[in-house]
Amino acid sequence: MEACTAKLRTVLQEELSPRALLLSAAQLIKEKNIDKAVLLLESYLSNVTGNQVDAEIPLALAQINLRRISANHLGTGSPQPKNALNVAQMLENILPQHLIHSPGVLSTRIALYLLASSGENAVQTRPDSMKQIVNCIESTLHYYEELGEQNETYSHLLDNCAGFLLQQGEAKLAAEILEKQLARLESNVSQEKQNSLIKQVLVARLVRAYAQFDRPKAEQTCKSLQAKESLSEADVDTLETTFLYGAKSLKRLGKPSEPTDISDKGKSKRNQIKKNISNTPSSDPGVQQVTSRSKRKKKKIRLPKNYQPGVMPDPNRWLPRRERTHYRGKRRDKRFAPTRGPQGQITGESEWDAAIRSPKVKVHEDGSAGSTPKQMSNTAKQQQKKGRKKGR
Repeated sequence: MEACTAKLRTVLQEELSPRALLLSAAQLIKEKNIDKAVLLLESYLSNVTGNQVDAEIPLALAQINLRRISANHLGTGSPQPKNALNVAQMLENILPQHLIHSPGVLSTRIALYLLASSGENAVQTRPDSMKQIVNCIESTLHYYEELGEQNETYSHLLDNCAGFLLQQGEAKLAAEILEKQLARLESNVSQEKQNSLIKQVLVARLVRAYAQFDRPKAEQTCKSLQAKESLSEADVDTLETTFLYGAKSLKRLGKPSEPTDISDKGKSKRNQIKKNISNTPSSDPGVQQVTSRSKRKKKKIRLPKNYQPGVMPDPNRWLPRRERTHYRGKRRDKRFAPTRGPQGQITGESEWDAAIRSPKVKVHEDGSAGSTPKQMSNTAKQQQKKGRKKGR
């Protein structure tokens, strides 16, 4: 950070660069010195006047002021009503004309004026704010009229301003703007089909605006709407059948006005009946569609063998077999099943072991009691000596 600060100071001393000025302001904001950043940009704007002012500097100053007066300490919340009016007036003072009347700045100013008259801490009333907003809109439209009415931004502003004023109850100014839009459309003859649709929308909005302050003029303007001609092109029968029976049934059975032909030879009796029903004349297309559906043969009901009419059946018959009350599971014989003890030892092992069951054979000792024992073999003596050596 120190190296960045030193580099910026050297750049600012050599040449007054707007980009270096913005970088230094960003560094001050990062260090939470917002007041110093505002003073730095304001001092630059006071020294430079006229067309030499870079557009980025006043816009950055406006953004910093909006962040400084925000309700949130992080600078992310909306501004407080007491400071919103000051920022809106500051934008008018520091910005050049081409930026003041741009759509983005105009919408920001309108939002600030509305914010100044909203909430419990409102600085001014809503009618006062609407007067200031109307002045902003009129001055912006006048600015673009002087530049030329063929500008795309001008037509975009006319449309949005008329919609906003209608929502806020300023019907007279909205009607004037809509009249200007209609005049511009009538002068443009190149795109007649597209302009005719836009004209119908504008006339409808104009009728809505006239209805709030001039009822006879609204009724007279309604006559220019082409509602009957546009509705005569629609297929009313198709719309009714789609509404009654849905689009899926129409796709499956076809249009009701054009019944399908079925050959009467080589077809079953069911298809011949369907053909006779579909060829019957009827004024209602929906009736044709319903009667042309084939009747399905009902399946004969099969009753159980032990069915008794009038007797309540067993409620357990609809339950699974294992969940019924009278169900008893299969019995398992546990008499000869080997069971394990506490440490995994099989307790029934002695019953199944044939070696244990076999009787022990007694071995009779031959020879007299005073006979000498047999001598150990040489291999046994050697193994005994090895065991003694390992034990040592």
